[in-house]
Amino acid sequence: DSREGTGKHKGVKSKMYKKRSMLGRLLLLAVTLILVFTINATASDKATIVARLMGDISTLDPGAIASVHDMFIATNVYASLIRFIPGTGEVEPDLATAWEVSDDGRTLTFHLRDNLEFQKGYGPVTASDVKFSLERIVENNMVQASYLTELESIETPDDRTVRIFLRSPDSAFLLKLAYRPGYIVSQKAVNALGEDFALSPVGCGPFEFVEWVPAESVTLKAFDKYYAGKVPVENLIFKVITDETAAAFALEAGELDVAVVRAQETVDRFKNDPAYTVDVTPGTSIRMLILN
Repeated sequence: DSREGTGKHKGVKSKMYKKRSMLGRLLLLAVTLILVFTINATASDKATIVARLMGDISTLDPGAIASVHDMFIATNVYASLIRFIPGTGEVEPDLATAWEVSDDGRTLTFHLRDNLEFQKGYGPVTASDVKFSLERIVENNMVQASYLTELESIETPDDRTVRIFLRSPDSAFLLKLAYRPGYIVSQKAVNALGEDFALSPVGCGPFEFVEWVPAESVTLKAFDKYYAGKVPVENLIFKVITDETAAAFALEAGELDVAVVRAQETVDRFKNDPAYTVDVTPGTSIRMLILN
């Protein structure tokens, strides 16, 4: 999903998989509506989908993610307690099947699904992993810590229950958990891999990380034990193509199935071609005013 930043974003994507809406934009100072263009290449029967990545990745650690390029990969590798319903600012269950918010708005209780598994043999997803995922961001003052300033403490009464206590009511906290700081990592993997975890991530989302070739590509494969069932795309390859014209040529040459583009002329180039379908969906743009 490329709906981040400012301006109009256009995308080219396959019909093979759904991507989550990743942005709860009302978390920030101002939100404006833009249009997101999606061009679908005819690739519905392909086992491997090749997508454009507009720039190289820098980290895939949820607490440190700061670019849309990192987010493209992370959103496929990780899952959260809850997630955004695509195309909306509303949330729905992801790793949690249900949740409750206390009357005073300061306690959020989540109930995890049964039989959740991490990738690469790192075992079951438990409430302790959820607690660890959120607390490490705050304790290490990671990039995403600013979203969790109201987090006071977390309790795990059992392996399937997570109770989050806030310092004060935060109406946007659920939305924050559906965004970057809410991605759940394996405590065992983080401890085992150390600094290498940032570019050898272990999540419990639909795709498992396979390989990163710097400045060239990132390869993912379908996770067999994904709770919602194995996705129909066996391999997902992101090719780093920074130039807009080069991306358009790669799409026309059949080297790409999915390409996010920014220029209107690129969209116009494909919208009348029967081999592609252009979809238009609402997106968001952030404008912030910071006063010293």
